[in-house]
Amino acid sequence: MQQKAWLCGPPDHLIAQLKEIEATYPGLEHIMLQWPEGMPLPAFKEQVRTFAREVMPVFTEAPAAVGSAGNQSH
Repeated sequence: MQQKAWLCGPPDHLIAQLKEIEATYPGLEHIMLQWPEGMPLPAFKEQVRTFAREVMPVFTEAPAAVGSAGNQSH
């Protein structure tokens, strides 16, 4: 965590971390979300929805579409 290799925490903390990364690496356009080992799928999906709803809009002009076609069970 101290090396800042992982981003975690509440949405406002993630936004601050991502803003710092954005300032350090101008032009960065993609990040990768990883499903934590052992986390139940419904919990991970809810975390991704929260990220899409509360974090992504800060970095995009259009709000993120949450709960659309990507909300299918497997």
